[in-house]
Amino acid sequence: MTPARLATTNVRGVTDFTILAAPRISRAGFAQVLEANHSPAAPEASSCYDAYVAAGVDPAVGLAMFRKESTFGKAGRAKTNRSWGNIRHGTKFPTDDKGFRMYPSWTAGAADTGRLLAIYGRNEIKKNVDTSTVQTFPFVWAPSADGNAPDKYGDALAGWIGEWSAAFPANDEEEEEVEVYQFAMERWFIDGNPARLVTTVGTPLRPDGTPDFKRRLALVSGKGGTNLRLMLFDRTRLTPVDWSNAAALTEALKTFSLPA
Repeated sequence: MTPARLATTNVRGVTDFTILAAPRISRAGFAQVLEANHSPAAPEASSCYDAYVAAGVDPAVGLAMFRKESTFGKAGRAKTNRSWGNIRHGTKFPTDDKGFRMYPSWTAGAADTGRLLAIYGRNEIKKNVDTSTVQTFPFVWAPSADGNAPDKYGDALAGWIGEWSAAFPANDEEEEEVEVYQFAMERWFIDGNPARLVTTVGTPLRPDGTPDFKRRLALVSGKGGTNLRLMLFDRTRLTPVDWSNAAALTEALKTFSLPA
């Protein structure tokens, strides 16, 4: 029920990984890496992990970026900004004197980074530019025009992801286990985009057993119904499908269907 943990090679023959993927690192491994490196984000490891999963981003990608950008939150402005990606500007969060976003917690920083990485993963950041992998997105995220070395950036991330995925492989059954408060299959658009349809199957439970009405557990499929997987979505990102719209109905049935 998860997308493949894709690992390919780029034109230089270097290992590459997609940004959007099932976790390549276990929850315990994610926490262990943060703790072993004395990261200030370690106490929030589990909720940060969940933030990346909720965005559809492999937590290992977020973790690798965190290492590259700030040595796991120990260097630069990330120490006080609680930022995983040293993101600039925006209106949702306040910024410091240099325009870098500041977050109330490391979890909030991970969620915002996951949201932005998901946009890169969907190739929606720059028209006709592939940014869907750790080897391609640095050319937009950290371009050479700004004094960066995007090739080396991507190589570093790919190396760490490969190392962690081997040392701390994710357990699919463990990571995808989500208790549901109420089952209700409904069709929705993600972010109001009619081309991004999902089927929600219910409201998940919080760790304390109470319903988390702010989120929905959804069945998501790729183009043509491929790569069927379960994902958690923020309720505010979902818009009900207008079933009076014949085109929307046709597209919904085309992109997703349950076995008879």
